[in-house]
Amino acid sequence: PATTDFLALGKDTPAAASTIVAMLSDAENIYLGIRCQEPDKVTAQQVDNGLVIWRDDVIEVFFGPLSSDRQLSQFVICAGGGRYQGYGNESTLPVDYAAWEGKASVGDGFWQAELRIPFRCLAKTGFGADGDTISFNVSRQRRAAKELSTWSRLRESFHEVENFGVLALVDFNAALTKLTGQTGADVADAEAFAQALHDYDQKQQQAQYERLANRKFAVAPVPVTANFAIPFIPEEVFSPVDEITVTAAVNELKGVPIALANLTDLPAEYQVILETKGRYNGKWGLEGFPPEQFVMRQAVRFKDSDDDPGSLRLDPLPKMNQASTLMVLPKEAGLVWLDFDTTGVAPGSYEGRLRIIPLSEVAKWESIKGAYWNRKYTGDMQDIPFTLVVRNIVLDRDPSLPMGFFQAADNELCFKMMIDIGVRNIGLLPWSFRFPVDDKGDIIPDGVTEKLQEQGAIVTQHEEWARKYGVSLTYFIGFSAYDAFGQVYGLSRKPERKKQVWPQWIKALEGYMRSLGVEPERYVIETWDEPHPDKFPELLESHQLAKAGSSRVRLSLTLGAHIMPVDKMASLAPYTDEWTLWSDGYFQRPEHVQLIREQQQRGVLIRHYTCDTSMRSSLARRYRRNNWFGEYHRLDGNEMFHFADTYGGRGASDWKVTTRGGIVYKLFDEYMPSIRYMALRQGMTDVKYLAALRKLAAGNPEAQAFLEAAPRRVVVDFGHDPAMPDIVRAEAVELILKLQAGKAK
Repeated sequence: PATTDFLALGKDTPAAASTIVAMLSDAENIYLGIRCQEPDKVTAQQVDNGLVIWRDDVIEVFFGPLSSDRQLSQFVICAGGGRYQGYGNESTLPVDYAAWEGKASVGDGFWQAELRIPFRCLAKTGFGADGDTISFNVSRQRRAAKELSTWSRLRESFHEVENFGVLALVDFNAALTKLTGQTGADVADAEAFAQALHDYDQKQQQAQYERLANRKFAVAPVPVTANFAIPFIPEEVFSPVDEITVTAAVNELKGVPIALANLTDLPAEYQVILETKGRYNGKWGLEGFPPEQFVMRQAVRFKDSDDDPGSLRLDPLPKMNQASTLMVLPKEAGLVWLDFDTTGVAPGSYEGRLRIIPLSEVAKWESIKGAYWNRKYTGDMQDIPFTLVVRNIVLDRDPSLPMGFFQAADNELCFKMMIDIGVRNIGLLPWSFRFPVDDKGDIIPDGVTEKLQEQGAIVTQHEEWARKYGVSLTYFIGFSAYDAFGQVYGLSRKPERKKQVWPQWIKALEGYMRSLGVEPERYVIETWDEPHPDKFPELLESHQLAKAGSSRVRLSLTLGAHIMPVDKMASLAPYTDEWTLWSDGYFQRPEHVQLIREQQQRGVLIRHYTCDTSMRSSLARRYRRNNWFGEYHRLDGNEMFHFADTYGGRGASDWKVTTRGGIVYKLFDEYMPSIRYMALRQGMTDVKYLAALRKLAAGNPEAQAFLEAAPRRVVVDFGHDPAMPDIVRAEAVELILKLQAGKAK
């Protein structure tokens, strides 16, 4: 069959240029013929295999996983003929270009590709029979036009396996039987097959509602990394709970997201309360648990794209309103988020009830035998027993790996939310280190400007907050301090003078930070941010000059999608004290990993960073696994861009436009977390459990073997499985309790 219905990535609009895909199969292979119409310019230069092919026009063919050894199977060919093979982030499966074939050619107003992909490249065994199915998609990059398009409707990334289409081998009827168990269907083509699958899904969903026909609402906890896109109706609510028990350690920030589904055909308002057990009404929270360490939040529906009208998801998490009410649309679910801070809380069980009162349903409050005070409620209100078990496990207050967002806090609440998520590295802007100059244009090192005083006040305030909350901070002075310095002093087009004044600025900055009580060991200057390879000679010289200005100054580089070759990184190594490396670019190449290990042995700090600015990114992969990534690669810190959107000023763009990376929302002086914030915090907590186990593991082979394997299981072996961090954390808890019990004997 052939298909031409490609969409622009993240939109419902057709792609600007047509793409035609035709497919065949035999007993061992899938064959694809792809013709890409190109009204503008075909970019076809790359003949070598590897990441370099994305400098061309490319076609990417994706298959979903058939086993747990990969996130997906990816086969890419560019217009120049170069190829790429991948399995999703962090997979260690072998790349074998000899196992599959791809050829490309360029014509007048088009380019085309032919591929042969053996079934054995998708799974070792068990795939290839008539009626077998696999998740499937084809995507395209038009380099000159800067257009990304896709056959399946994807929201943000080509790696959204959950949104892929379905590829059926040979027989649609056999495929339908294997997928649904139905027999006797007469499906003639792909369109009828898709409609049959849609009808089956609709019947399954209707059957779920029918099983709950005697209920008007249903309640169930959901994972922190659930799919919170609208319409939100998670599978868990079709198995509603009658009681809830959650566990935590001492010093844990425990989030409990709870879905409340409206099973009626009309919008409904509910009051949702967590209270102690009482005859009629209880007290706020749980019996014996500090009420000031418990917060109830509700999720707000908010757009996740400004290019895709009507695309919403649950993300902001403000505190519940004064009436503690939640409105839920029919046949959808709302989300309440219970947040417990167990810092300093004694181990034990803390009990209460989660009370759900439907405000739109009839009810009675009747007297018993005419008594005024003795009353009975009759209605649809539900009391769900709720227990928080705080185990005898004490987590560190500090994160295992410090977090940073390249930003500072603008008030104390923001600072508190930052340290709660593991931030210990504070960003300072180099433009504000503006020292006065003399008549010759040389920097006056002990001079003061208004901008400099403002920067000093920021550092002083953060130091005061750090003392109040008992944390130690480091500082990241970036972005691109070398370029920012040149702009501030009007030297960007005066290269020789720039080289003379640059060491003076470095020395002056060192003195000023010392005057604020911050020694060079506690800050780093990011000289260049994601430098282009053409800038390497100037980059190297800027580091050499900075070290000449002060031997104690610590310099950092942030390297992104322009992958720097190992030999150039090695040339910079003697003058570089920290590296912040793009998560998706530097940790899969053996030569880069070797250099990273060599640098760490020298005492150089290695951090990874992601620059994921989309609300649609996977909570499980991008957020919860962020800390796991650092743990697996034995790094010194995790960075993400960024904490709060600052376009036009802090909070100026919040609520007006879709967030461009910020994981908190601001309203006046109040900050509130997002669900993405919570998923990131969950990953930080996961890794704290490993740190707690590590303290007990000396001399215990079982615990040591577990710690060695755990990060790999989460990041590599089961990197596509959202449940794996929970499974590994539960196993860590069992080992901790087992070792503690053994030491107590």
